[in-house]
Amino acid sequence: LMFFSVSEPLYYVSNVPGFYNAEAGTGAAGVAAMTQTFFHWGFHPWAIYGLVGLGLAFFSFNRGLPLTFRSIFWPLLGERIYGWPGHVIDLVTVFATLFGLATSLGLGVAQVNTGLSYVLGDMLGLVSIPTGTIPQVLLIAGITAIATLSVAAGLEGGVKRLSTINLYLMLTLLG
Repeated sequence: LMFFSVSEPLYYVSNVPGFYNAEAGTGAAGVAAMTQTFFHWGFHPWAIYGLVGLGLAFFSFNRGLPLTFRSIFWPLLGERIYGWPGHVIDLVTVFATLFGLATSLGLGVAQVNTGLSYVLGDMLGLVSIPTGTIPQVLLIAGITAIATLSVAAGLEGGVKRLSTINLYLMLTLLG
């Protein structure tokens, strides 16, 4: 999110989408770039997440249904959400989430690999970290191990601790 929120408008300033009547590098290209970026990162994509969250919250907290995606389909399926249609809905949801996380992890690991190589090697001259498949696989293994240990430790033990560390790292980077 941090990377693409900056790189996308800069990309569109120099490569204006064809349906905007603007010359690259001009003020009009900047307006077109921000318009296109807002289309990708603005309110309406987040509204989709909000609708799903509201649906889950309503059927879980107001109707006492399980906090799973199948509960949103209660008005359509009724008691059948506890049968095979509900299982299929939850299975599709798990795979959609898995593929979305895999994409984010893959793009993020490539970015982390390049960033570590640049900062630790080129900028500070401490360690020369190669960029490529093997370092990225090792990063994925490390990130997966940290996430697994955090989840295994529970909400209070692991997830809370990991969130606190993340907050302090963010404040350090901000500083």
